[in-house]
Amino acid sequence: MFTGSRRRERRLRAQLDTLAEVAADPEARAELQALLAPLIAPAATETPDDWLGVDDAAKHMGVKRQRVYDLKSAGLLPPDGYDGNRPKWRRRTLDAHLERGLR
Repeated sequence: MFTGSRRRERRLRAQLDTLAEVAADPEARAELQALLAPLIAPAATETPDDWLGVDDAAKHMGVKRQRVYDLKSAGLLPPDGYDGNRPKWRRRTLDAHLERGLR
C-alpha cells in the first residue's frame, strides 16, 4: 500500500499538534515570535514612502509616466499592490527592475 503517504500524514499530524501546543502556550508563542522577528522585521520597517505611484515611480526610474504604464501593460513591471485602482510599486521592486537593465 501507500506506506510513504501514511508516514507523511503522521508526520504532518505531529507537526500540527506541536504547532497547536505552541499556539496555546504563551511562553512558547513568545519564543516563536522572537525567532521569527528577524524574518518579519524588514516588512515592518517599510514606510509609506517606500510605496510609489506612477508619477514617483517614473521619477525614480528616470522615465516618463507613459513608460511606466507601458512596462506594466507588457507585464514587465507588475505592481506590488494597488491603492484603490491606482498601481503602486515598492521602491526595491523598481530598483531591482533597473538593476536588470530594463527601462
